[in-house]
Amino acid sequence: EYKEANELLMRALDQAVEFDYPFIVEQVKNSYGYVLYSMGEASEAREIFLGLIPGIESKYLKSTILENLTLIHYDEKEYNTATEYLAQAIEHSQKYDILSLIPDECLFMGDLYREKLQHPELATHYYNIGSQAALRMTEFGFSLKGDRLKVVKRFENRPRVGYSLPESLGQQVEPFAFASGKTWKQINDLFQFQLIKNHLESGSHSADLPDKLELKPSTYYAIKRRLGEHGYDFAGNSSELLTFIKQPELLALKSYVHDLSDLTWSTANRRFEKEIIEYLFKQVGYQKTRLAEELDVSYPTVLQKTKSLKKI
Repeated sequence: EYKEANELLMRALDQAVEFDYPFIVEQVKNSYGYVLYSMGEASEAREIFLGLIPGIESKYLKSTILENLTLIHYDEKEYNTATEYLAQAIEHSQKYDILSLIPDECLFMGDLYREKLQHPELATHYYNIGSQAALRMTEFGFSLKGDRLKVVKRFENRPRVGYSLPESLGQQVEPFAFASGKTWKQINDLFQFQLIKNHLESGSHSADLPDKLELKPSTYYAIKRRLGEHGYDFAGNSSELLTFIKQPELLALKSYVHDLSDLTWSTANRRFEKEIIEYLFKQVGYQKTRLAEELDVSYPTVLQKTKSLKKI
């Protein structure tokens, strides 16, 4: 009864906001996203989950949201993207020792690699992690049953052959990886859109943002209007431009942007420009002419943007 469920969730959200329970707000939004996913509204659900990730406070809930993103891409048969999100969930659960989630996550990952992507070596790797976590749980009095038992049996019954794991396993996505192949205008637009949207999704009202960002209201609304004209949607819908960016890259950018939440508009933009130019300059072998070509800007512009960098 999805309609009734959503009505109850909206009432819960109103109460959580009224009484200032940010953790409950996160829980309710995640539940609402999952109801949408269950209704077949994958795009709307994905937007909610991605909006939650950068500012999430609950370590347990972050793993759960990453699992939900995994399910969406799995259902859409985007198995490689599904493994990227699930790998982030497993790494996060391991980092914060969220032991109860690891066996289930590793069982799903192992089966995904074994049955959908035909990588038995990676399946074994994750079955091993899940099995160890399941056995650790028995030390705390948990019975070995359900998915915990399944992942232990999967590892015990693994093929007895030698495998070498890919060197890329477990590598993190760079926050500036999204910029590859894009012009400076596109890069700057995307950053500024995410910066404003991060504040809006964190509970800031649009009317209060100019003061918070230390911008004149006319300047703030001019920026929003420009970004809207360039295809970015602040109304809660998924901007078409974002569909051309890999989800892990977008997630890494959102996480980076969230760390700038306490900065003014000018300070955040200066820091972003310095750090991404340094990243892109290195990517092109510190060649200014090539950087100008990649970013579709003039050579004098590149000289100005790189003059403060250590390696010129």
